Amino acid sequence: MTHSSRTILIVDTELEGHHVLWLTMVAEALRELGCTIVMLVHPNQVEVARRMQELAPGLPSAITLIGSTLRKRAGLAQYWKQILALFEAHRCTDLILNNFDTIASSQFRLACLGFRPPQPLKGKISVIYHRPRPLDAGQRGFGNAWKRLGWRSLGKENWFRHIWLLDQYLVEELQQQGVHHCSFIPDPCRIAESSSQPPEISALDASRIYLLQYGVGDERKGSALLLQALQQATDERLHLWIAGKQKTPEVRKLASELVAQGKATLLDRYILDSEERWLFEHCTWVMLPYLSHYGSSNLLSKAAHFEKPVIASDFHLIGKNVVNNRLGLVFKDRDAGSLTEVLNQAPGRTADISRDALRQFGDRSSLLNFRRAIAQVWRESAA
Repeated sequence: MTHSSRTILIVDTELEGHHVLWLTMVAEALRELGCTIVMLVHPNQVEVARRMQELAPGLPSAITLIGSTLRKRAGLAQYWKQILALFEAHRCTDLILNNFDTIASSQFRLACLGFRPPQPLKGKISVIYHRPRPLDAGQRGFGNAWKRLGWRSLGKENWFRHIWLLDQYLVEELQQQGVHHCSFIPDPCRIAESSSQPPEISALDASRIYLLQYGVGDERKGSALLLQALQQATDERLHLWIAGKQKTPEVRKLASELVAQGKATLLDRYILDSEERWLFEHCTWVMLPYLSHYGSSNLLSKAAHFEKPVIASDFHLIGKNVVNNRLGLVFKDRDAGSLTEVLNQAPGRTADISRDALRQFGDRSSLLNFRRAIAQVWRESAA
């Protein structure tokens, strides 16, 4: 079967965070191969199309975009029923679940009780799995063990055509266990072409060490931990830019105290893409103080792209990538004292960080390599 004769249904009914970006990147990669794309997206398909158009002008009109009719808490059987109806109506050859995480736990648990996806989809399901705890033998607990049983039963029955993971170490482990339809996909970044200085930042001081804490302030991102650590830090040159809409009063309160002391600048709002570029261009260190975060972070790719070293929690994949690829410094997960120590060291360690190592990681995490990871699977199947 040639690429051009393939019609691929891509499913992701979430709207926030990275979902529309990943839908766009996957669709672009497959359209380059000549595939026809049908997409099942969030019920507000007008907003999905608007965001997609911003990312890839012309893409929404070049694909078939269908808004989901399901309510937020719809069951798995209804979810699969809707997918199968579209798959058959559009004579699709393949299905890609753009964010398998949204149903993986339910599907694995129910698989132990005999529940399966619709039979016509067997062997045609490919998934991008962002936080694949049940696939990772290192993840303990009854919940993970139960889901792992379900995953293994579906795997033995060959339900999956391909599984993309953002964790190269886990891919290696699975391949050693005989799971060969599994490969690494990078967590790439898209960067604005223009750069604009945020109005909250009046001027740069050459003697300062600028730390960037970037993104919407979910608790798991560790902003409160970082602010507590910075309060204890003794190096007067450290100055924090905390950029992105903050969700917790604690973070706003701690940040306001540091702003009053001249140790921080708070940009508590949506950050424009051009401002994001400026912040990464002009910071000294990028902060990744995530709290016990399992999985990848797009910010690591962004930091590497701009050749900026990071200060990160030593937990799981981010910690491993920082240490193994020499991308910066790590502190003990959830430990404000350990983070304070690293912050005090940071000004003297800037020169130790290898720009070559950052550049190489940035290249490996590029959009080009993302597209290659998608395309390789389709090329192999058409060969």
